[in-house]
Amino acid sequence: MNTPTLAIDPQHKYPHTKHRWTIADIAAQNESAGNYYFSRNTMKFFGDKRSFFGVRHIAGKIYVRRNKTSKAGMSSMIGSVREFNPATGSI
Repeated sequence: MNTPTLAIDPQHKYPHTKHRWTIADIAAQNESAGNYYFSRNTMKFFGDKRSFFGVRHIAGKIYVRRNKTSKAGMSSMIGSVREFNPATGSI
């Protein structure tokens, strides 16, 4: 089984990172880790756009925050906040 190679720069070690991550950075890292959080099919299923998400950098940790309600009106997704780990690419 091939382990995906993460597109992580050595200076971006978690949690002591000075890099200011964007949704595009996080989506690329998540995809390179073999995850589907921001994949086209997942976003389409929930009626989301990347513009619905924001990034917060708090105390050396990176959080992905969902800012808007999707077309699907998924109440469990409203106001969700998840921690992003650059070392693994997981959200």
